[in-house]
Amino acid sequence: MKYLTIFATFLTIGCSPAAPTLEGDVRAVSVLAPQLPPCALKPAARRSLVWPGSATVLLEVNRDDATFELVDAVGLAFAFSGNSVSVHALNIESATRSLIVRAKCNDGTTSEQSFDFELHAPHWGTAIEWDAGTGPAAREHPAFFSDPGQPDTLWMLGGYGFVPQQFTVVNDLWKFDLAHSTWTAVTPTGTVPPTSAGRAVFSPDSGVFLLFGGADQNNTVPTTVTSIDTRGTVPAFSSVTATGTVHETQLEALAFDSRHNRLISYGGFDGSALVEQVQLFSLDTHAWTRTTGGGASTPDPRYGSLFGVDAIGEQLIVFSGGQFPTATDPVNPTTDTWALSFADAEPVWKLIEGATAEAKPRRNGCAAFDTQARRFYIWSGTADARTAVDQLSMLDLTETTPHWRAIPLVDPPQARGSCTGFYDGPRRRILFGFGNAGGTNFTDLQVLLLD
Repeated sequence: MKYLTIFATFLTIGCSPAAPTLEGDVRAVSVLAPQLPPCALKPAARRSLVWPGSATVLLEVNRDDATFELVDAVGLAFAFSGNSVSVHALNIESATRSLIVRAKCNDGTTSEQSFDFELHAPHWGTAIEWDAGTGPAAREHPAFFSDPGQPDTLWMLGGYGFVPQQFTVVNDLWKFDLAHSTWTAVTPTGTVPPTSAGRAVFSPDSGVFLLFGGADQNNTVPTTVTSIDTRGTVPAFSSVTATGTVHETQLEALAFDSRHNRLISYGGFDGSALVEQVQLFSLDTHAWTRTTGGGASTPDPRYGSLFGVDAIGEQLIVFSGGQFPTATDPVNPTTDTWALSFADAEPVWKLIEGATAEAKPRRNGCAAFDTQARRFYIWSGTADARTAVDQLSMLDLTETTPHWRAIPLVDPPQARGSCTGFYDGPRRRILFGFGNAGGTNFTDLQVLLLD
């Protein structure tokens, strides 16, 4: 037993055959590479896409060696940039857009994901209509005006009626409840000007508006500025004393310049001639002055232009309008869009864009300016004094180089001339109403929903 124990110990402490040396010895050593998961794109929830803007999607993938490629795009233009892709809608006929992207990693594994977008674009809502006796009668060129401090109230004054005949001047005052879509006839105090085709703008005094321009039944064009004070129980009309020389005008463009506390009137028609000046009325001195406006060039005179006021950019936007008729063209519309900057004491003209099929020339259409998005919308009007321009267009002033875009919409309302537009900010919509076309005289407010 003793000898067996010693032998076992001898084997344990290494008296085994000698270990081989490294020299000349080849051994296979297996090193396992880390196992990467296959390429996998992370799905994303449906996103909003506001036309005509763009949206950017971050492409989240589980590996940093992935590259991306397009599989399919439905109604979208796209551009890849690293781990993101930007898209914008090519058109607005359908609401849902999809982008399918493939990620591919160096080991050949791939993954595909569909990214869906809900398109938000202007579209027609349900029109506001009323029966005879429950609202104003049909008319052309009524004046719309509203106080930002009373966001549920729209005022409407006068226009040209159709009874007993077309171009009958009416000077009634109506109040429209924007929240409930109801009209109320209002009898004001003071003298309401017996004119039509004038313009009214909000003044620096909350609840007070200023009316200028228009013509009476004899096509006489006054030069009076009228104050419309809606702060009391009953609105009050009164004339504003003025000095200086002013050119009488109707169907002009009108803006209020808060920086310099003045009215700015451009263009129009005095009954026999076109008005080419920019006319300035100071609310501090009650004095009129006239200027052609600065700039490298100035617009040709016009009347019935479609206009809007960009308060943020401190400019009056003027699109097209009629000129003196020719032997073959009774409207002879201008083919350009201008901005009149009133940031400085001397207004300055700048040409925005010339003629374009996206915004066909016309006169007496309806227009409204989206003050939140800084977008100018125009609809209808006439280019030949017989038919209406069946086109809705938008000019986005937030772009570096603004240009018109026609908005293709399904089942639009009947186009017309001599209509009026209003931007209803709290409800993110534009109301286009009244006017006439093809023997139809309209008592309606067409609703353009902006989102």
